[in-house]
Amino acid sequence: MVAINNLDAYVGWTVAQGIQSPLQLRSTQDGQYRYATASQPIAPNDTILRVPLASCLTAENLEALAERLKYERDAGARSKFEPYIKMLPSFEQLQVLPRFWDDNLVATVTDGGQLESRIIRDKNDILDPWALACVDSRANFMQDCYSLTPFLDMINHDASLQTKARVEKNRGFASTEGDVLCLQSSTYYKEGEECFISYGDLSNLDALCDYGFLT
Repeated sequence: MVAINNLDAYVGWTVAQGIQSPLQLRSTQDGQYRYATASQPIAPNDTILRVPLASCLTAENLEALAERLKYERDAGARSKFEPYIKMLPSFEQLQVLPRFWDDNLVATVTDGGQLESRIIRDKNDILDPWALACVDSRANFMQDCYSLTPFLDMINHDASLQTKARVEKNRGFASTEGDVLCLQSSTYYKEGEECFISYGDLSNLDALCDYGFLT
């Protein structure tokens, strides 16, 4: 029930932030699987998400973004991003990522050492491991910065899609101002059907290390 309550609070927060979408965010009771479904029929080139950049956590690089995420998490209820942060995976849920595997499990992978090399590359003894893992698995590059983009990072991946994105200048609305990130669908969805976006052209190694799944 806690997961559902967090989702309800988060949805209300996205509305207050000026985020607009014909998609409905959903979650299983235990919060282990989160996804978005169409609240109405959607056609190719329909706008499926509008996010004011002012509602995003941004920084000039991934390391700085991880530091900012940790700062906002530690601020608790004083952070305007608290409802968003409560929807991020817990440190325990992130243990599926290879960077957190023990050496015995890593040793079972026979790929010529590619996974081990990637784990070494992902390792950072200075930054908070939870924050860095969240950033590596959820951040997107936008204009001249990296962003944790609410709502966007709850839409799951489909490699067959070609998601279109653009930033509209000074197109804020409601109580927000400034630039807005817009996403367009590349396919049809029926009402109630789960909707997807593409996270990019991911190799199996990238998908496993950053997202915990294989393409």
